[in-house]
Amino acid sequence: MKKREMKGQISIFVIISIVVIFGVIIISFFLVKDNSVVREYINRNSVSSEIMPVYEKMDSCSNQIVIDAIRIVGLQGGYVKLPNNYLATNLGNIAYGYYNGKNTLPSKVIMEKEISSYIEGVSPLCLYDDVLINYKIVNEKPIVETKINKDNVEVSVSMNIFVTKNNVTYKLDKTYNSKILIRLGDMIDVANEIVEREKKDPGYIPLTYLSELDYNILTMPNDDNDVVYAIVDRSNKSLVDGVAYSFLFANKLGA
Repeated sequence: MKKREMKGQISIFVIISIVVIFGVIIISFFLVKDNSVVREYINRNSVSSEIMPVYEKMDSCSNQIVIDAIRIVGLQGGYVKLPNNYLATNLGNIAYGYYNGKNTLPSKVIMEKEISSYIEGVSPLCLYDDVLINYKIVNEKPIVETKINKDNVEVSVSMNIFVTKNNVTYKLDKTYNSKILIRLGDMIDVANEIVEREKKDPGYIPLTYLSELDYNILTMPNDDNDVVYAIVDRSNKSLVDGVAYSFLFANKLGA
């Protein structure tokens, strides 16, 4: 079964998939308890009460930034900063995972760097908040380490912060650790499997294969040559703010 037959399959599958994904999202919002984040809290007794609001703000804010970075990577095909080749769609700009016969998915190492780079750039903004207006705050450049595992993403954010209040300066030199319980590593492996099948037989992915995966696979044609794949975790193993996590990438089938 080649491209023309595949389009017929895809059209039917898209309709079914859209219904399924909306159902997944609704269920996720109303029925599933969010267990996506495991925090490693620092001993609060080691932080002076004078600067506790700064620590608490940095702790909660950095965790949210980690979640945001992982979400962006999923929606943009593994990137925060998109490469030159990407597909503009109604869903947003999505990097190609398959481009004219080649696997162009970024490696896990590249995705880790993308996540870390985003967090490094954004996390200092946590300190520019109205609740901290009575403090004079100076921070050093954060150091971020990201590890994408099969079933989770681990991130540590270290940043020296110097906080002055009532003419007394305190040094807040803590590391903020988050373990986000999404199966990003496994989803990347599935994305590579799909691309490798595309390489062997361009324009045709058996629906039986897609249906047997441990994920909901949506295929959304953008035009005659471009298809967007969305790998959606239907289980409660990959939730971000209570919503099923998705990894998207685009495939270019021809010129």
